[in-house]
Amino acid sequence: MSSSLSSSMSIQVSITTIEDTHVFILLLAVLGFRVFAACLTSQAAEKLQAETSSRVTTLVLDVTDEKSISAARDFVAARLPEGQGLWGVVNNAGIVGPVCPSEWVSRDGYQTCLAVNLLGLIDVTRTFLPLVRRARGRVVNISSVSGRIAFAASPYCVSKYGVEAFSDCLRREVYRQGVQVCIIEPGAFKTDISKPDIVLKSHKMSYDATPADIRQHYPDFTVEACKLNDKMLTRASAIVSPKLHLVVDAYVLALTSRFPPTRQLVGSDVRLFYRLLWNLPTPLTDWILNCCFVACLFLAVVFIYQLVTWLRSRIRVGDYHKKHVLVTGCDTGFGNLLAKRLDGVVRVPSVCRLSDVTSAEKLQEETSSRVTTLVLDVTDEKSISAARDFVAARLPEGQGLWGVVNNAGIAGRSGPSEWVSRDGYQTCLAVNLLGLIDVTRTFLPLVRRARGRVVNISSMLGRIAVGNSPYCVSKYGVEAFSDCLRREVYRQGVLVCIIEPGVFKTDMFRHDSLLKSLKMSYDATSADIRQHYPDFTVEALDKLITRASAMTSAKLHLVVDAYVLALTSRFPPTRQLVGSDVCLFYRLLWNLPTPLTDWILVKLRESAAY
Repeated sequence: MSSSLSSSMSIQVSITTIEDTHVFILLLAVLGFRVFAACLTSQAAEKLQAETSSRVTTLVLDVTDEKSISAARDFVAARLPEGQGLWGVVNNAGIVGPVCPSEWVSRDGYQTCLAVNLLGLIDVTRTFLPLVRRARGRVVNISSVSGRIAFAASPYCVSKYGVEAFSDCLRREVYRQGVQVCIIEPGAFKTDISKPDIVLKSHKMSYDATPADIRQHYPDFTVEACKLNDKMLTRASAIVSPKLHLVVDAYVLALTSRFPPTRQLVGSDVRLFYRLLWNLPTPLTDWILNCCFVACLFLAVVFIYQLVTWLRSRIRVGDYHKKHVLVTGCDTGFGNLLAKRLDGVVRVPSVCRLSDVTSAEKLQEETSSRVTTLVLDVTDEKSISAARDFVAARLPEGQGLWGVVNNAGIAGRSGPSEWVSRDGYQTCLAVNLLGLIDVTRTFLPLVRRARGRVVNISSMLGRIAVGNSPYCVSKYGVEAFSDCLRREVYRQGVLVCIIEPGVFKTDMFRHDSLLKSLKMSYDATSADIRQHYPDFTVEALDKLITRASAMTSAKLHLVVDAYVLALTSRFPPTRQLVGSDVCLFYRLLWNLPTPLTDWILVKLRESAAY
C-alpha cells in the first residue's frame, strides 16, 4: 500500500545533502514540499540556493559537529509555521571511507567513517526527532546493500550495518508515537562518493601507510595490482548504474506515501544478485514447497549439508600443547570460564587480557602456569601494541598465535535511542567494535604465521536490533567487520569465526547495573522528550528487566563450548548461534517481514512492562 499524501500540504523536510541529491531537492520543491537543504560548505549552499526556488532554504551543517547540528535545529525551528513540525528528516550525508583490506585501516580510518555515516546520522536524528514527532512525520536513513552483506570496504560496511541497527531500534521505540523510520538500501550507482579517482587515491594512501610485511599477504593489492586499479575501477564504473532517479524515487516514496515501505532495495544488482546472497527469492521458495518431490529433495540436500557440516566441525586439530591462544576480557563471564577451560581441558596455553591488576592476579591463582595474565585496555592502542610485544616475546621461535578470541565487551547505555548521547554511543563502540578491530589488526600477523583463527564475540543483537541501541549498533558492526575480514584473508589460511549468543546470566547484564544505566539516561533526558515514551518509565523498565532476567540462561558453558569448538575444530562453523532463545525464536524473527517483526517485538515489550 503506497497511497500518497496530498502534495498541496505545506510540508517541511530537512535533508543532509551532498551534490548528488540536487535533483531530489528540486523534485520535492515541485511536489509542494518546503525543503531545508543542509550542505557541508557555504559555497555548496550558495550554489544550490541559486539553482532552486524559494521553497528551498539552504544552510551549512557539519554532521560530525554537535554544535553545528544544534544550530541547524534552531535555524529550522525558527522558520517553521507556529505549531507545525518537521515532516521528514532525510539522513543522506555520507563518505566512502578507506578502500582497502581491513588490516590496513587504522582506528582513525574507522572513526572518520563512523563519525559521518553513523554517529552523524544518529546525532541529526536525535536532535530533530522532537520536531518530526510534532508533525507525526518520518525519518529516512540512507543505508546501502553493504549494510546487509559485507563485500565492500570494511569501514563503510561497519558504518552501514550500524545504520541498519540504529534504524531498527529507533523504529521499534517510536512505534506508538506516529513517527515512521524508513531505510533506503541502494546498490552501486554512479555518484561522487564512488568516483574511480577518489577510490584509487584512498587505496593508495592506505597502501603507502601499510608496512610491506603486511602488504605481501594481499597479492590482489600489490603495487602492480594498484597500478592496474585504474582499469579495474573503470570496468567497475561501467557496471554501476547511472539511474540515480531510482534512488530519488525511493526517497520520494518514503516521504510521500501514507504507508511507506520500511526498507527499499534500490537497483537491479541488489534485487537480482545480492538479495540472492542473503536470502532465497520467494518465487523459488514457493516453487520448492509446491512440488512434493523437489521439496523432499531440497530437504534431503539441506539435511545432508547440515550433517556433513556438523561432522566436519567435529574433526579436531592436533598438538594442542604446542598452540597459543589470546583471550580478551577474562575478568569475569565467558572469558574467565574460557581461560580456565583451555587450561584444564584442552591444554591450550592462554594469554588473557584483563582490565585491572586484581582480576589478573586472581585468575593467575586459579589456573596453572600454562595461563599467563596481564592487563590490557582494548580502547588504548599503546596498551594493545605493548600486549602484542609481550605475547610475541613469549612465543617459541618461528611459531605464531593459533587463535585470538575477542571476548571483551560492555553493555553500553540503556534507554531509547533518543535518550543516548553521542558519548554513549562512542563509549560502547570504543570497546565492543573499535577495540575488537584494533586487537585483531595488531595480532593478525602472528595469527597468519600459525595459519590460525580469529574468534569474535557478537550477539543475537548483531542480527536483530531488539536491545539497547548502542549495543546493537556495535554488534552489527562486529558482524560487518568479521565478514569483511573473513573474505579478505580467505586465501591466507586464516579463519574468522563469529559467536552469536542469546541472553545469558553474566555480569554485563546484571539487573542492578542495567537499571542504574537506565536511570542515568532517564535523568539526563528532558521531561518533554521522556513523555513520548510511556513504556520506558523507570518502573516499567524495572519490571521488564526483572522478567527478562528470569528468562536468561545460566548455562554459560554453552558459549564456552562454542568458543572451544571454534578454536579446536579443523573446520569450525563460520557462525554459531548459542542459546535456545536464538535458535528457536529470534532466528525466526529476523527472517520474517520487518513490519511483522516490529509488531511482535513491540507487543512483547509492552506486555512485559505492564
